Amino acid sequence: MQPQSGDYVIIFRKLSYKENIYLKKLQLHILLVILTMIIVMVSVSSCSTKKNTWSRRAYHNMTCHYNVFWNGKNSLYDGAEALTQKVIDNYKVVLRVYNYGTLQEAQSLNSQMDRAIKKASIGIQRHSMYFNGKEYIKWVKVSYMMMGEAHFYKQDYTSARRVFDYVSKQYSDDPIQYEGYLWLAKTYIETERFEKAEAVINFMQSKKDENKFPGSIEKELPFVIADFYLAQEKYNEA
Repeated sequence: MQPQSGDYVIIFRKLSYKENIYLKKLQLHILLVILTMIIVMVSVSSCSTKKNTWSRRAYHNMTCHYNVFWNGKNSLYDGAEALTQKVIDNYKVVLRVYNYGTLQEAQSLNSQMDRAIKKASIGIQRHSMYFNGKEYIKWVKVSYMMMGEAHFYKQDYTSARRVFDYVSKQYSDDPIQYEGYLWLAKTYIETERFEKAEAVINFMQSKKDENKFPGSIEKELPFVIADFYLAQEKYNEA
């Protein structure tokens, strides 16, 4: 049957290689546009921290982890590693367990540590979801610790002490409190507030048998205790 005037004729033919490539790129582009629109819509609906919903918790946990904490922690590690390369031990004296270098050496880390502090602040301010005495974004509490450690490595011990003290009290039902206490003891040792350091150490030793006492903290605590005595030149006790 011959097509009549005015009829539409659809002709199917095999696409060329270039046309296939173009079609696949077009399909991929359309898919990316659709995914981007979905992500934007989810982000807009989930970015608020005022309502405690599953979607908001998921969004802020993911964003705080990968966009904020990850970058800040890398800066902290880079700075700490750089410090170990700069510090030179003096073998003419009894060595301490920890050597955080001179103030000048610590200040050379400012760019890395300031970035870690900035990232931690962003994570806390933009992503915290605190309802009924509970923090629902788990990366917020570790962001506080990251901030405190960065202050510590800068030898800004006043700021470090405030952060570690906050963590140990604010998260008293969470194992991270003991990480806060451990670094609080380190801070008191570095500032020669040995009575305060001893009180924190004794408290931690009294809690070692609890189930929520972290194994990593239990392993490091003896080193902190040894450093506590070495800092006071009590070599027999160390």
